[in-house]
Amino acid sequence: VYIHRWLAMAVAGGGWMTDYDVLPINPFDWEGRDLPNDGKLTVYGDTIDARHHSAVPSLVSGSREEWTRVAGLIIDSYVEHKNENHWSDMNALQHMDYEEFEVIPSVAVANDVLQGEKTENEACIVTEGMRAIHFSHYALQHGVLRPGETLNDRPQIAKRWLRWWDQNCDITEVSVENRIK
Repeated sequence: VYIHRWLAMAVAGGGWMTDYDVLPINPFDWEGRDLPNDGKLTVYGDTIDARHHSAVPSLVSGSREEWTRVAGLIIDSYVEHKNENHWSDMNALQHMDYEEFEVIPSVAVANDVLQGEKTENEACIVTEGMRAIHFSHYALQHGVLRPGETLNDRPQIAKRWLRWWDQNCDITEVSVENRIK
C-alpha cells in the first residue's frame, strides 16, 4: 500500500522521500536544511504527462503539513478508485489538480541511458542538471541490458552504470529554482 510512505513522512515531520531505486548523481546547490518551494510538496520524478502536471513520485520533498495534506488527497483518490485493479500514489497524483503540488522534472530514467554502448555518451547529456537517476522496473524493461542481464540484476546494473557515469560525465550543479510551470 503506497499511502504508508506518505503518512510516514508526515509523522516524521516532512522532508525528503525517495524510492529505493533512485540514486543521486548531481549535487544540490544548497545546504539541504530548507525545503524547496517553501515546503510545498514538490515531485522531482520523471514527468509522465506535462499537460497534466503529473510525475512519478520517485523523489519528493515537502513540509509535514504538505505530506499530511497530499496523503489525504491520495486516500480520497484511493476511495474514488476502489474498484480499480491497481491504483497507486502515482495514479493519484496524475488525477490531482495542477495546483496541488509542484513538479520539477529532475530525475533521469534509466531506460533513457541504458540504450547500448553506441549511445553511452548521450547519457551525459540526458543526465546534465538532473538530481538523480531512477532504475525502476519499468526502466530496465525498456532499456537495453547487456547479454545475460535480467531485471534481477538491477543492483549490479545500477552500480556499473554509476561507476561509468562517474568516470565519463561531468557533475553539474542542480538549482532548486529550476521550477517548470
